[in-house]
Amino acid sequence: MNSLITERDQQIIRYLEQYKYATIPQIEKIFFREQQYSYNIARRRLGAIKKAGYIKVHRDVERNRNIYIWNKDKINPPSIHRQILLDLLAEMYDQGYEVRLF
Repeated sequence: MNSLITERDQQIIRYLEQYKYATIPQIEKIFFREQQYSYNIARRRLGAIKKAGYIKVHRDVERNRNIYIWNKDKINPPSIHRQILLDLLAEMYDQGYEVRLF
């Protein structure tokens, strides 16, 4: 894979391996909430992870956003229900909750 993958990228990859899907706002809330320009940082890091071959991108036209999908398994795009659950998980992280089981 690519040598430009950072330690934070490895954390994002582990998250995607576990939950299979993520959007830029979700990754922003979970991994970059303390940083200025966090949305752009999350977008660039997901782009680097995609370029390294770890994830693929699905365009959700109904919600007008990209969904980043773990690339190692044959995974279909998530249902709207799954997307809402992952939005909730990201919001819990953003609010400072420690999520042990989801």
